[in-house]
Amino acid sequence: MASINPSWNAPRHNGVKEIVSGKLIKPKNEMEKKLENLTKQEWDTLFPVELVSHNPMWKNIYEKEERKIIEKLGSETIIRIEHFGSTSIPGIRAKPYIDIIIEIPKDRLFDEEIINGLF
Repeated sequence: MASINPSWNAPRHNGVKEIVSGKLIKPKNEMEKKLENLTKQEWDTLFPVELVSHNPMWKNIYEKEERKIIEKLGSETIIRIEHFGSTSIPGIRAKPYIDIIIEIPKDRLFDEEIINGLF
């Protein structure tokens, strides 16, 4: 199982303090527990998944973000940009996050100009 970035702090639910290096850190009176040993209930508490009814505005939100990305990077840099994931499918419940995939030329994969251009 991949380790979690030590600087990331999990939401404070049910006495859980944070997750550091793949370990669930609980208050001193409780044992530490590794992520792979969490129960389903503990996972659901630490990492809740919210599904909501489809929102027709998601398409508009994506289109606005697409324009911003193209403005920042330039259309000559982008091979393809798409709205994907559950929010792109009308009529189904989804996590309320807009997933966007951007394809750029392979030779520019780790180009800092592109990376910094998105911020």
